[in-house]
Amino acid sequence: EPVVREGQIVPGKRMALTLSVDHRVVDGAQAAQFLGTVKSLLENPLALME
Repeated sequence: EPVVREGQIVPGKRMALTLSVDHRVVDGAQAAQFLGTVKSLLENPLALME
């Protein structure tokens, strides 16, 4: 999917990632933090080895 980077249209890498949680058990902030961690690991899989 094309993206704009530094004013230029270039090929981009994107992946939709969604999460469904029971808000009676998990706070939205915790879910957002979890998705942030998943995002970081997908962008840098070698971090799984640390």
